[in-house]
Amino acid sequence: GGAEAMETLPPSRVHGHAGSSLIFFCEDPIDGDKTVFQGWTVEVESTRDYDTRHLFLQLEKGYKPTDFATMDNGDLVILERRHEDGITSFRLEIIHSSLLEKDLSGGSGGGENGTTASDPSSVIVPAIIMESFSGNDNAVDNMEGVTIDYLDKGEIRIQVISDDNFSDQQKTILLTFEVPSEEYLALYALEKSHLVSLHPSLTAAERWVVGFAVGMAALVALGAAVGTVIIIRARLRERRGNQTYSSINELTRNEFQVSLSFSRGQRSNGNELDEVTELSD
Repeated sequence: GGAEAMETLPPSRVHGHAGSSLIFFCEDPIDGDKTVFQGWTVEVESTRDYDTRHLFLQLEKGYKPTDFATMDNGDLVILERRHEDGITSFRLEIIHSSLLEKDLSGGSGGGENGTTASDPSSVIVPAIIMESFSGNDNAVDNMEGVTIDYLDKGEIRIQVISDDNFSDQQKTILLTFEVPSEEYLALYALEKSHLVSLHPSLTAAERWVVGFAVGMAALVALGAAVGTVIIIRARLRERRGNQTYSSINELTRNEFQVSLSFSRGQRSNGNELDEVTELSD
């Protein structure tokens, strides 16, 4: 699907550039993964030609992003919706601005040296603020819009609105939530939202275990090879021994037959001489 959730990021949150950027995400997950969604940031006030970066967002339980709202400190609030088994629900999550800076800088996101949509190396995992389900006593529908307002005493007002799609089966609902201060959400986002590497590097202990396992496998393979060679050589020696034994037996039998023939010949000649002698007498 096309872009669904959109918002403007403050200038200070994008590579230190003076211009603002537009962040937007697709509503449908990327191919091959039902939980990872692809997004982009595009500098809308850049001196360069549309500096674009890739982002990847991980959402669980079948939720999809529908809208964003940015707090004054740069943290990003996400509105998500889900339709499953006849039940409609929505969820609010938050991403700390430091994750946006790290990902947007190209360290683990897109860009020339970053990832692609088909093979992201890292994904942003937001922190859940709240979750609500449709029911008889709970007004929840197709929630698609979210805004953030700051009140006089420092409170934050978050408003969520639904889209009825001009359908008699749906309603337009406006929900309002208040948070005592921005600091509450900022600390929560800092603690709970995080970046996950899909191809994590091994620790020293893990590398040792892997090396040990590889070494043991090599030793087993070498032992099996040596054992196979020994068995083959033993079989060859045994076969040569059998052939030699058979040759000796065959030779012995031949010599015996020759000797036997010679003895018979000798006896036959002796008899003939006796007969000649008798005749001469």
